[in-house]
Amino acid sequence: MSGDWDELADSYLHGLLSPEETAQFERRLEQEPRLHEALGKARRRLALIESALPPAESSEALVRSTLARVDRADRQRYVRRRRLAGWFMAPIAAAVLILGLFHYRFANLAASPISLDVYGQEVWMPGSEAAMHVRLVNRRTGHPVAGVPVFVELRAPDSNNFTPLAEVQTDANGHGSPMFRLPDWNNGVYEVRVRALLAEGAEEFVRPVRLQRSLRLFLSTDKPRYLPGQTIHVRGLALQQRDSRPVAGQKARFILTGPDGQILQQSVQETNRFGLAAVDFALPATVTPGRYRIACTVDETTSEVTVAIEHYTLPKVRVTISTDKTWYRPGDEAVVMVEGKHFDGSPAAGEPASLEISLPGNATPIFQQKKLLDADGRARFRYQTPRYSGHHPSRFTSRVGVPRPVGQVSITVAISEQPMIIAVSSFGGAQPRDLPRRTAITLRMPDGEPVKTRGQLKSGNRSYPFETDEAGNAALDVIPPIDNDLVQISATAPDGSRVEQSMPLTAAVALAQVILQTDRRVYRAGSTMHIEALGPDGPLYLDFRRDGYTHRSATIDIRNGRAESAFDIPAELHGSWTIVALRAVQRFEPAARVQVKVEPANALRIRAEFDRGEYQPGDTARVRLSLADANDQPTPGAFSVAVVNEAVFFSWTADGVGDSGGDFSWSGDTYIAKQAATTELREKRLELVGAGWIGLGAFVAVALYAWLWASVRTRYVLILHGVVGAIFLCGGVGYLLVSLFESKQANQQEALRQSVADAPARGKSASPPAASPPRTEDPKSPSTSTVDGTTPTETLLWRPIVVTDESGNTDLVIPLADFPTTWRLSAQAVTGDGQVADIEKRIRVLNQVK
Repeated sequence: MSGDWDELADSYLHGLLSPEETAQFERRLEQEPRLHEALGKARRRLALIESALPPAESSEALVRSTLARVDRADRQRYVRRRRLAGWFMAPIAAAVLILGLFHYRFANLAASPISLDVYGQEVWMPGSEAAMHVRLVNRRTGHPVAGVPVFVELRAPDSNNFTPLAEVQTDANGHGSPMFRLPDWNNGVYEVRVRALLAEGAEEFVRPVRLQRSLRLFLSTDKPRYLPGQTIHVRGLALQQRDSRPVAGQKARFILTGPDGQILQQSVQETNRFGLAAVDFALPATVTPGRYRIACTVDETTSEVTVAIEHYTLPKVRVTISTDKTWYRPGDEAVVMVEGKHFDGSPAAGEPASLEISLPGNATPIFQQKKLLDADGRARFRYQTPRYSGHHPSRFTSRVGVPRPVGQVSITVAISEQPMIIAVSSFGGAQPRDLPRRTAITLRMPDGEPVKTRGQLKSGNRSYPFETDEAGNAALDVIPPIDNDLVQISATAPDGSRVEQSMPLTAAVALAQVILQTDRRVYRAGSTMHIEALGPDGPLYLDFRRDGYTHRSATIDIRNGRAESAFDIPAELHGSWTIVALRAVQRFEPAARVQVKVEPANALRIRAEFDRGEYQPGDTARVRLSLADANDQPTPGAFSVAVVNEAVFFSWTADGVGDSGGDFSWSGDTYIAKQAATTELREKRLELVGAGWIGLGAFVAVALYAWLWASVRTRYVLILHGVVGAIFLCGGVGYLLVSLFESKQANQQEALRQSVADAPARGKSASPPAASPPRTEDPKSPSTSTVDGTTPTETLLWRPIVVTDESGNTDLVIPLADFPTTWRLSAQAVTGDGQVADIEKRIRVLNQVK
């Protein structure tokens, strides 16, 4: 309250009160002692102020000078602030501009739309011919890039220079098929580079490939299964992949591996001048039954064969099964004929035979019957086939078993309402309905045999006659019906009946739908192969492969759904060939393939001359084996001969044999790699630009904070400091939590990926041994014995390397066993120039010569 009295007294002395307030103050002064005391204090303060004033006022000049200096100082401070603001804002504006330009540039960074697509193989043979496919396409517009030179080069790992292999120019489809001869370099990994020189720069595709002197390695044994204690006879033949000449003087390593993958025996032999090497693996009597692998390795090529070691009993009866027809109509009576013979050729009279018939997908027999074989070793079973409706044939399987050590034999027969199966495919894409489409017609018997016949296709009011070839195929141009896609096809079946069927004529629009066929399946080297392709219009790329290697390539254009091409087969390229048709959609993709066999121009022939037609137990058979070329001229060479009991092979199913050459193809393009590299570059550069934005923002914030600290009251700076600090704190904590969550997710995904990647290895390491085939007898039961109680001979003769004389002849003396049976003589021959041939003959041993 005293502060109010003091203030009121000061206002009174300084004349700041109104007249009314002054009169009121004076009245109260007499009544309020405290106001009187405050007035005294105010007078003393006023006296002190007046005593501090100069004795005289400053001059007008001094005042003006002082004001001028103050004004000049204000102007200088304003100029300095503007200069500082300019110096501060100019680099900030420049930084914002630069960062903005970089941000726009990298945010819109995209790969070049030109893609160089390459399709080749990862394994090449040194010194041989090879080929690949290249294609240039604009991925943005989908248009091919034509007229561009493309170079194929190869570089060794210890060299900085590429060796040119081929140069091609892309055609109207942007495609090129460079063919080249590889340098005769050592085995190893090399680098192939494919470069396309465009006006805007070079497109380059680089990939490692392996040069490997691949061999054709043939591995065989005397028989497919063995008893414990027997000897496995193994023979290997090594030929050059390039020219089929024998590989002489090379180390051949033979390895016998048990069912558990453990190596049991191994041996190293040297190939002779005919590329032959052989070894014997003696099995102990206590060997574990199962599937055993035999591998032979020459250089870096390995061939494997699997044999069965098991307790078995040789069958005494050979059973064959046949039907009176190759197919039946529903409800027809099927006659199943069974014939049993001993292995010496005599009828198995009186042996019981059982027949079981089942349908696909149903293991339970729908018919069972038992009979005794008659005096001729034959029996007939009659069965009424099931009834069903449908154009596609059904099937039934007949199994016959004889309760002697023989196992089962079976035959599968088709059931069909129609005597002929018709299939139709139309090509030409989404073209107008008034234009013809290339149409393929295939006629088959219900048992799958092709039908060569004449027929007619009706499409609306139009009729198109056709005639199928030996393969049951016909091609013609058909205008589809206006109102629907149904066409009527009629043809004469082999039994003379007329088959008519309505089918949809739906155009195949997928590029991968291609039918590839050749005029024959077997050719002679040096002849011409005619190829026909049916499919959607566009280029079709052909690879001619032998043993997985591409030796030739070609391009054909399908127009109106059809294309034809002729390929001259080189004289030196013979063997099994696979023709692969490729279509370039997003990249090169196989669309169809067909296999053909090319026989050498000078085919090797084997003749076997026996001294007698039939023998008695204990006799000696004399055989002359002769080699001759296609002109019947004697040719020297070497034989591998095995004489094995025919009963060993009966009721035995060998493992399936796949493509010996494999498929070493790879496909790649530059666009995917460029796109991935561009995406990675864009992300990294945007991260740097983002860091620049953050740095610029921090610099501006610090500078603004300093200016506020110097120019504004402290409490406002503190408030701003608290708000900004809270924002950064919350943002930092949120960023940390998000980073931890993303890191956890990344770790989980990596763990999942690793577990998936490791699964095959774990499955392989933990896989159980291969199962043994079903035994025909109890393993503990004794084997079939001869009269003296010993195990009958299974391998009578094994001569892995028998060299002929200069006339191509060799004589064999074969002491026959003392029991009646039929022996299988298998002979494989090879000449010095790599020609191979094989032959099988039967040696019949009877109790009594007929």
